[in-house]
Amino acid sequence: MNNYNENEGSYTYYVYMITNNYRSMYYTGVTNILKLRLEQHNENIKKAVKLLQQNTT
Repeated sequence: MNNYNENEGSYTYYVYMITNNYRSMYYTGVTNILKLRLEQHNENIKKAVKLLQQNTT
C-alpha cells in the first residue's frame, strides 16, 4: 500500500506505542500501515506464547 499524498508531496507514517495486557511491556515503532503492523504484533505475541508453553512442559 502506497500512502503517498500527491497534493502535499509526502508519505503518511504513524508512530505507535502499544502494550501488553499487564502494561508491563511497551512496544514503539513507526509504520505506514498501522492495521497491518498491529496484526503482525499480535501474531508474534501468539507465537511467543506458544513457544513458551512448549518449553515449560
